[in-house]
Amino acid sequence: MERAHPRDTAPNDYLLSKIEVYKEREGGLMEAMVPIGLIDRSEVPVDQSHVDELALSMAAEIEKGSVNGQLSPILLGHIPGERTFKIIDGFHRDAAQQQLNATDIFSTIKINTSAEEVLDLRIMTAHAHTNVSFARTYEWVSDAWQKTEWARRIDVAQVFRLASNKKMTGRNLGLKMEEAEAIRAWAIDKSERWRKAPSVIHNVMATAQISDPELIKQVRRRRSGHELTNLTPEHLNVIAKAFPNRHEEQKLISEVVIKQNLKIDDTRRVVEFLHDIKDARLVQVVIEKTNWQALLGYESQSPTKKTDKSLDKNVIAFPVPASGKLALQLLQSESRVARLTLENSALSGAYVAAPIHDDRHSSLIIEHEPKHALADILEPVSNEATVDGLLEWVERVSSRYHGSLLGAGLNDEQAAHAIRSAGQRVSRDIEAGALRYVPFTRPQAYDEVMKACLRDELQITLGRQNAAEPLAESRHAVTYDVQTALEVLPSLKQESRSVLALSGLFHLGKHSVAQALRMSQLNANDLLAVAKHRMSAAERASRAFA
Repeated sequence: MERAHPRDTAPNDYLLSKIEVYKEREGGLMEAMVPIGLIDRSEVPVDQSHVDELALSMAAEIEKGSVNGQLSPILLGHIPGERTFKIIDGFHRDAAQQQLNATDIFSTIKINTSAEEVLDLRIMTAHAHTNVSFARTYEWVSDAWQKTEWARRIDVAQVFRLASNKKMTGRNLGLKMEEAEAIRAWAIDKSERWRKAPSVIHNVMATAQISDPELIKQVRRRRSGHELTNLTPEHLNVIAKAFPNRHEEQKLISEVVIKQNLKIDDTRRVVEFLHDIKDARLVQVVIEKTNWQALLGYESQSPTKKTDKSLDKNVIAFPVPASGKLALQLLQSESRVARLTLENSALSGAYVAAPIHDDRHSSLIIEHEPKHALADILEPVSNEATVDGLLEWVERVSSRYHGSLLGAGLNDEQAAHAIRSAGQRVSRDIEAGALRYVPFTRPQAYDEVMKACLRDELQITLGRQNAAEPLAESRHAVTYDVQTALEVLPSLKQESRSVLALSGLFHLGKHSVAQALRMSQLNANDLLAVAKHRMSAAERASRAFA
């Protein structure tokens, strides 16, 4: 490349007087060697693996005699009055030159631009860099919106929601009709200029606003269908919506997703499993204890899929003969997951001990002798000691509970009855083995479970629930043995296995199962019916071939 003399420019144009121009082109473009010190080095997300590849390629070109190894220039914006050029396109090439300790960068300069035009051009070119387009779009669209007169009125995600939904008037956003139309026109104009649909921009902005900033920078498109090395925008969307602005939890779940190489559907199942845990430390404990392969990755050995729509869509049509060791390992894993699910549900208030008139702990029980394989999971706490501890706790803090109930609208007699009833409900569940999974070794557990039951008692007393009718119908116990469960379990998909473990191993009926798994009671009942059908069929087959 043949060097040219410095450009003869107006003395007050600092930037243009410092560069060597090789060629001027139409449209206010010129090609030049630009000293690195004259380029704005604001941090912009880059794909480091791509930077490394470019650096190696440039180094090879330099060995062949190239001035700095670049095969194509970066695009810079010249804003009159600014002391540095702004990169429009070429952040990866710029980063690669930094790795090579270059002093000058081969550039195409667009002269006499504005800050708005630089942002527009950046956003237009961002979609070409799919690996980092999410982070760049969020950053630059936010910058563009902050330069408007309305930036203090509404946030940028709402702007593009307004643009993508013609039925929105803006009234709920505190906007007058003419303001809403002006903002909508701005967003539509920008969307057309950036070549991105308003709905696409809205999804990016809405997800990023509730996401951890470090995770936003790490978002990449999946390089292949088999390997997940970074979160994709779709993965981040699922995680952030379930844990908005809870950055620690988002990071913990992201590590699970990447380590387990999870697809979107499995990522949804992870966040649904962890959703009701309110403490980041507890999320971490649950993640460390959970066998994610058992929870998400188990695949039945049978290729036969169920086609009968009257049966549960989550199970395979016919039970698969279980190899003893594999089935036992699966039962162990499901038991641990079930115990953690119930523990989390009870402590978060998703599962509440049933009212005294309701017996919902006798739906499907797997009889088992104390087995070494399940002893650490299914061995209950000392019921007598736990109940005594609960009663002692209630007595110590009853005045605090009493005051809270009075403040919620109950009188003295109603408050005292609610506290007694809640304590009896929890005591009965402990004695029945339904709360064997709650870590009552820490006193706060009593408080958390009691508060959940007190909230339920409060609703009943205020007439918002019908206390005269049971929440779930009473059922006679249906009893099977562990061996039958081992034969059936591998034939079930994850949701059905969870129902079987909760019902059979922890003595919970359909209402409690629905609470713990955060599903409708109808769905729980259907899954329970399928599990019973499978168990009955397995037992009949066992008798037939005995």
